[in-house]
Amino acid sequence: MSFRTILVLGHGGHGKDTFAELLCKYKGMTSISSSKAAFGVIKPVLRKIFPDKDSEQLYEERREHRELWRHLIGLYNTTDPSALTKLILMEHNIYVGMRSKVEFDASAHMFDTIYWIDASERVKTVDESMQIPYSPSCMHGISNNGTLMELEYKVRGLR
Repeated sequence: MSFRTILVLGHGGHGKDTFAELLCKYKGMTSISSSKAAFGVIKPVLRKIFPDKDSEQLYEERREHRELWRHLIGLYNTTDPSALTKLILMEHNIYVGMRSKVEFDASAHMFDTIYWIDASERVKTVDESMQIPYSPSCMHGISNNGTLMELEYKVRGLR
């Protein structure tokens, strides 16, 4: 494989994690979602906001609190907008699910390849917390409007 670091973007529910899992399976890479990586650093704050919830509940309910999570990640990235990206790339090749335009602008140069996963023909919801627009000048668009087998075929063909 000719690239070392990958950023996978797209709206919620469009298959970013599935795409990354397939890259790991077929290309020998490692990935982590922004949610899992961020959870490690924002969990103490979430526990104070939601003291009646355990760690599993806090993580499982993340989609219900996307805006709060985006805000807390922004706070983590306050002094260095690329802090979460650096944390992720210390152990993984693939960062899945960045949402902040500020973080993207500060860290896009750290990625050899950026993919935008689109499933808009089958997923009608748009993730309002996504601040990064699709840009064909710096992102490779991957349609995920078909079957899992079709997506798998696309991933296997990547160089």
